[in-house]
Amino acid sequence: MSKEDKSIHEFDFNLICEYYSSLERQGPGSPEITIKALSFIDKLSNESRIADIGCGTGGQTMVLAQHSLGHIRGIDLFPNFINLFNSNANKLNLQDRVKGLVGSMDSLPFQNEELDLIWSEGAIYNKSGAISEKQAIATYVDKAFIVQSLDNNFNVRRIERFMLQLADENIQPVLVLTKTDLDFNKDKVENALRHISHKIPVFFTSIQSPSSIDPLRKFISTGETVVFTGSSSVGKSTLINALCRQKILQTATISDSTGKGKHTSTRREMVLMEQSGILIDTPGVKVFGVTNDDPDTLSEVLDFSSFEG
Repeated sequence: MSKEDKSIHEFDFNLICEYYSSLERQGPGSPEITIKALSFIDKLSNESRIADIGCGTGGQTMVLAQHSLGHIRGIDLFPNFINLFNSNANKLNLQDRVKGLVGSMDSLPFQNEELDLIWSEGAIYNKSGAISEKQAIATYVDKAFIVQSLDNNFNVRRIERFMLQLADENIQPVLVLTKTDLDFNKDKVENALRHISHKIPVFFTSIQSPSSIDPLRKFISTGETVVFTGSSSVGKSTLINALCRQKILQTATISDSTGKGKHTSTRREMVLMEQSGILIDTPGVKVFGVTNDDPDTLSEVLDFSSFEG
């Protein structure tokens, strides 16, 4: 390749950087979209390590840093973008937590399992160019059993998101905590639920203890339709079998390697309880965001009294 060819090649990249560096973002999106995508993420802490791959000048990275915890490293191929990235971090006084590095995706400067979150905002867009919209799980539902197991799956923020979405649909939420036979701190769990426990029935259950299933069975009235929702491996199908007192839905054994239940349900299934209601089993929910943006509903579901002046 001649020197002239090289200079033309370099000119093309410089032209790209010059054109796009004047933009707040070098990809689609907005601060609102970043915040919405971030709402899907749980359990970030001050010690979390986050990488924004293809960060550009850091428009979305700065929003991410302002609304989350942890240390963020932005990676981009173009040095001009990274210079502006670090300048933007300094202007917002984020330089202690946010740093831009020149690098390529085929040689990232991270060790195995070093990162807690890899952020690549362009990946959250579907073919229509927007974040995936609301998807129906079931219709004509009276109650929704939000099922969580008392292990690492227990997450109060996820429960709140389910409650907010159900309030928008006029469906009664019910929290069902499974696997109480595990070693867990009940006082700690009840304290974590204190701000919502008076607004949602809470049941502690274990299939190893049939007496713990009886109150939940009595809570289902004749003719009611109840949908079971929650993450994979929390025991939704097993719980339905216990409620029906027979094995109707396929379940899997506990994984020897992880100690967790294996994924079983791959489609929605409807079960008719004898002289009772209709139960709907659903596949595990990997990501659950909120499309309910009604501030009145937000204040009804969540208690903000401690934040009032």
